Amino acid sequence: TLKLNDNYQIVENYLLKNERLNMSKVVDKDTKKAKKSVLEYKAIKNFTYNEKKYTLADIDLQTGRHHQIRVQFANMGNPLYGDVKYGQKINKVGENLALFSYSLEFFHPTKDEVLKFEYLPTKEIDKIWSVLD
Repeated sequence: TLKLNDNYQIVENYLLKNERLNMSKVVDKDTKKAKKSVLEYKAIKNFTYNEKKYTLADIDLQTGRHHQIRVQFANMGNPLYGDVKYGQKINKVGENLALFSYSLEFFHPTKDEVLKFEYLPTKEIDKIWSVLD
C-alpha cells in the first residue's frame, strides 16, 4: 500500500526496453538507450481485499514509455494487481490488469487546440468500487 497524501508524488526513473522479451526495466541514467520516465501519482484510498492490502491511485503520466506505470510501480515495491509480468505471479483466469485510463489529453497537431477525452466506467468497474466502499 502507498502512503495516503493530498499531494501528487513524482516518480522519475530511466527505463530500458527489451524488445525480445517485450519488457522494460529501471536502469541507471547513463545506460545506453535508457529513456527518462516521469509520472506523478496520488494515493486515493488504501483497502484490504481477500486479506491483502491494496491502494487505489490516480496516476498522471508525464512521459509515455513502454509499460511505464507497471515498471515504475513494481520498482517501488507496489506492483499492479494482476500484473504477472512485473509483479504478482498470480492472476485468476478472466481477471484483468488493474489499470484503467479514464482521461486522455493531447495537443492536436493541425487544429492548434488541446483535445481531452474522459470516460468513467460503470459496469466494468462496479466490482472494484464495491470493495472500496
